Amino acid sequence: MDHGENISWLAFRNGKIKEINDCLDNLDSSDSAVIIKQTAIDIFNGLTFHGIEIHEPNYRFTDSSGNVFKLSWFGGAPLVWCMQTSAIVHRSLSPDVPNAGDLDSGLIALGFECYGVPPEYLDSTD
Repeated sequence: MDHGENISWLAFRNGKIKEINDCLDNLDSSDSAVIIKQTAIDIFNGLTFHGIEIHEPNYRFTDSSGNVFKLSWFGGAPLVWCMQTSAIVHRSLSPDVPNAGDLDSGLIALGFECYGVPPEYLDSTD
């Protein structure tokens, strides 16, 4: 089962690869920047990490229809973001998140256009 991509881990990983790459970049070498970058990735992938905890990991997931979702946290509560979906809905704006539709508010005729939950993820009674 695909749980999506842990973008918190990717951000950590990419930061560490950049640090390694920066150290290698200072070497007097005839190797190209591409080889140095790949060496940094290889070094990182060979490392073992103990005790790394990401308390509120963020995940990105794209389903087979091309809908893009993000799971993140807001004050300890999980949030599912509809980043790009086939469903366009009209909602009021979220009171907590700037420029985000409030999908809990219900449909409103004159609301702001935003991505919504695609019908295949909703109960038939919704």
